[in-house]
Amino acid sequence: MTLDDLFSAERPLEKWNLQGFHGAPVFLFPEIGSTNHWMKERWTENSHGSIALADQQNSGRGRFQRVWRSPAGKNIYLSLLLKPETIPLTQWAHLTQVAAITLAKFFEEIGLPVHVKWPNDILFQGKKMCGILSERISRGGSSGLVLGMGININSTPEDFEGLDRLASSLRIELGRPVNREVFLQEFLNRLEIAFKDFESTGIEPWLTAWRGMKNFFGSPARLVQVDQVTEGIIQDICPDGSLLFLPDGQSIPIVIYSGDLEI
Repeated sequence: MTLDDLFSAERPLEKWNLQGFHGAPVFLFPEIGSTNHWMKERWTENSHGSIALADQQNSGRGRFQRVWRSPAGKNIYLSLLLKPETIPLTQWAHLTQVAAITLAKFFEEIGLPVHVKWPNDILFQGKKMCGILSERISRGGSSGLVLGMGININSTPEDFEGLDRLASSLRIELGRPVNREVFLQEFLNRLEIAFKDFESTGIEPWLTAWRGMKNFFGSPARLVQVDQVTEGIIQDICPDGSLLFLPDGQSIPIVIYSGDLEI
């Protein structure tokens, strides 16, 4: 891929030529309620690496059931099905972080130095560029992981009007439209390699890469956990991918496994 490819004219969705992992199918939808919901209903019949991709979502959701705006023909809304037989269940949570770090590296390569906010948000100058929602599913002794991703590619400022959080897109920040098909296939290629590497190396190289990127370590933040809000300082990422957080008024950091950071 070259930058010329990335900024080339985009084909209609029905003509996109995409492949999931190991040649798994990519299901294209001009419009759908939620790609995650569709994949969760059909995960047993689909293979590892299969993808549901929509041009528009009507019921897209992020973490904590937040609405994810999904305007037609502008961004990437996908759900990737993972059935990682060689990765222990205890390490599946790391796959979301590997995906976030891989995407952040790709953003940086095309000219956008982003931040990775724990657990997996991609931000540029405090504005959200991507959200990732992972949902584990089980049936009859088998398990799978649906990795839902909303990547802001070609949204314009009016698409974000009224949001309670800052957001942006590649088009806004780079100043020109991006070919979503080229971007997505390149990212999927990188992500498949990343997951293979993770199988042999574990999470530590990814955490090292995270620490070397723009991040919010040392920054004040509000930690939101269900109905509890704690203010403090982001310290670091632990070896298991959890967050080390120092609440205000305390001298010893605490380890956080779930929650949302407000910077």
